[in-house]
Amino acid sequence: MPHLVLIIDDLSGFHYEKTAELFGPLLKILSAGYKVGIYVIATTSQSKGHALPGEFISLIQSQVVFRLPRKEDYKRFLDTTKLEIPTQKGSFLYKEYHTVHTGQTTLCTMEDMIQLIEYITKQPGFQGAYLLPDTRPSFELERKDFDLNDKDALLEDAAKLVVKHQVGSTSLIQRQMKLGYNRAGRLMDQLEAAGIVGPSEGSKIRDVYIKTEAALEAHLKSLE
Repeated sequence: MPHLVLIIDDLSGFHYEKTAELFGPLLKILSAGYKVGIYVIATTSQSKGHALPGEFISLIQSQVVFRLPRKEDYKRFLDTTKLEIPTQKGSFLYKEYHTVHTGQTTLCTMEDMIQLIEYITKQPGFQGAYLLPDTRPSFELERKDFDLNDKDALLEDAAKLVVKHQVGSTSLIQRQMKLGYNRAGRLMDQLEAAGIVGPSEGSKIRDVYIKTEAALEAHLKSLE
């Protein structure tokens, strides 16, 4: 699996646009994303206490701090009082493995950046989306005979529901779509026949084979 790098330019801007609800998902990515190869690079131009939650900063393993107006701001970002503020032009502080170090930037002219961008744009890209191989056993990929002429009118809505929640449950269809048990069960049988959910395993919730709405739309078109 390739690594995914999430780059957030000026994180404090999200706060001022009243989208602080983004911090919840971001905290989840920071606390557990590394387990599946997701890494975050976040920048901010604000040093005020309300700009970034302390919990967010504590989850950033490596922190780089350029010139700040007050020594207290350095202490807040790096969470230590044992530091010497560098005074040389282009110098910065960075914290790694609970230790604060001094670093020095390299001058990068506009001409250098243009050459770098031109070099990157000349590199060949993928011709199309890279699809991961399906790891499900072959018997799971086989679907029953599915008759489009006999499908329930609410089949597509039910498919979107189970894909959204990633839960193959008859009771979910009953509750969310306000249907009786018999019709909800019929919809679940048709979802299985269409290859959207797995077979029944007693009281266990069925597996949902389709993971995104885009993949579901393509799958439904293939049935036609």
